[in-house]
Amino acid sequence: MLRSIEELIGLLRELCGGCAELLEAVGREHQALRRGRLAELASAAAEKESILKRIADVERRRAALFGRLAAQAEVPGAALTLETLADRLPADEASRVRQAGAALRAWVERLREAQVRSEALCRGAIDMLQGAHQLLKGFLAGAPVYHGGGTYPPARISGALIRGEV
Repeated sequence: MLRSIEELIGLLRELCGGCAELLEAVGREHQALRRGRLAELASAAAEKESILKRIADVERRRAALFGRLAAQAEVPGAALTLETLADRLPADEASRVRQAGAALRAWVERLREAQVRSEALCRGAIDMLQGAHQLLKGFLAGAPVYHGGGTYPPARISGALIRGEV
């Protein structure tokens, strides 16, 4: 079982490393959002996707290892957590498992905070665009609409710029 614990701690550290890389990519993505740089945004998004695939692979290995550990401990798989596992280990191993779990939780919390910041930035941009759209609609209310053929429509139509599209 101790060999499996070493493997688990290694996987948790690997997840922490993936989270650290992801946080850097999220930071680059956030800066690209703030600056409105689409190429940088696309690059950061692709990098994030690659990192997330690696994290998912490590998570699959961690879940499989947890399944084996649950079977060794004769505990249902869903009932085994890092804390319940640590409770079954010698003090020094339990401490290492708890530290690795705490480090991973800290990285996940940092990622959550970064996601909240980016989400707020995106929501602000969406709100500004919606406001600009509403402003344009107000200016165009009752104004004649230009048609692609260069004529005005026979009936009074408003709110459209070209060919019925705003």
